[in-house]
Amino acid sequence: DRRGRWDGERLRGMGWWPTQPLTVFQPLLPPKLKIALRAGEFYTQVAFSAARKQGFTAGGHWVVKNGGAWLQDGEVRGVNFVLPYRLQQHQWRLGIKQPVALRIDKLVSVFDMQDIRLDLQGYYPFNERQPLVLSQAEMVILRGKLSLSALRWPLRDPVVFTGQGLDLSELITALKIKQFALSGRVSGVF
Repeated sequence: DRRGRWDGERLRGMGWWPTQPLTVFQPLLPPKLKIALRAGEFYTQVAFSAARKQGFTAGGHWVVKNGGAWLQDGEVRGVNFVLPYRLQQHQWRLGIKQPVALRIDKLVSVFDMQDIRLDLQGYYPFNERQPLVLSQAEMVILRGKLSLSALRWPLRDPVVFTGQGLDLSELITALKIKQFALSGRVSGVF
């Protein structure tokens, strides 16, 4: 749905896509991706204006709730995604009052991953004054936790991976190595 009006100088309007099953997007996915959407809801909302001096501006949010899909080599469950945005003068501002947030309860693949958490906020295209920042990136994997230091674009600082209590026997089992065995937990900074 959409609504709009012209006041002689500016076109203003709003649009929204009411809550629908995420599966409505299945026809948009190329079959070669081998992704079968199976659960979740999607909705979006936008407000926009266009004027000769101001140009085109828009802002709103996209939301996915409790998404799930079958993948070629596994499945993903409990996908929750919120994308607040603003577009002004050909630049996207992602995460207005709160960051763009991606939460995934479980990703089953070569390694099972749980509690995946990503937060992103900033500008695209980015620059020194208006960076893009990945402020949170972490997951539970191999019965431990793997996280990434804050990542800022343009990139100025090294990226630091931190592993806490990663189970080596889980790693060997997932990689299906039969020639030797390892056990115990490892932590480190890479």
